[in-house]
Amino acid sequence: MTSNKIIKKSALSSAILVAMGSVHATTINVDNDCSLSEALETANSDLPVGTCEVGNGADVIQVVTENSNMVINTIFEPSVIAPGDVGLPIITSEVTIEGNGLTIQAEHNNYNFRVFQVEQYGDLTLKDTTISGANDGYGVGSGVLVYQGRVTLENTTFALSHAPLWLVLSYNNIIENSVFRHNFSTGSTPFSAAITSLESSVDISNTAVVNNRLLSAGGPPPPPFTVNRGGS
Repeated sequence: MTSNKIIKKSALSSAILVAMGSVHATTINVDNDCSLSEALETANSDLPVGTCEVGNGADVIQVVTENSNMVINTIFEPSVIAPGDVGLPIITSEVTIEGNGLTIQAEHNNYNFRVFQVEQYGDLTLKDTTISGANDGYGVGSGVLVYQGRVTLENTTFALSHAPLWLVLSYNNIIENSVFRHNFSTGSTPFSAAITSLESSVDISNTAVVNNRLLSAGGPPPPPFTVNRGGS
């Protein structure tokens, strides 16, 4: 009797684990019917956005067309934790973007903005993607700003961007098989032209940092933003 109860209890536990496992990552395809911005919105909210697959917990966003080019030239929302605005929805959940050779070209004819921002509870894995020409106007993570969140970069390139990666109060970040080339920094107290890490940890492997430079030391430094250690 006791043995049967144990077996039944074990089977029930396994069933619960399987059921929990069934609430797994949704794959959201970026194509003509679902933009990257819409895909990030539903990944964050787990609610329907446009005609995209609805996000569910940790989500995988797949760019369907190989080696596609995407131009971002508008602001999606302002940042409240750092100076500047953001071109795509701020990431507050666990998201993997499989770029499939995607190039994101930031155009700043009318607006300055950073491309990605990852905040508390946000966990971005960015794969097989190039970010080019990003400029938030301040050099505070123009490509990706991570504040109390986390980022993993795999086969990702940052090019011709203004201080493209900032990690702030951010731990267990990973950068592998990536490239930082021809990026720049400015200001009288400049930060790195490639990777700035403030009270953060990052594991970097097989990554090239090439021809990143300080353009001018004559301009003003980027305005400060508050480093909040309270977790709110």
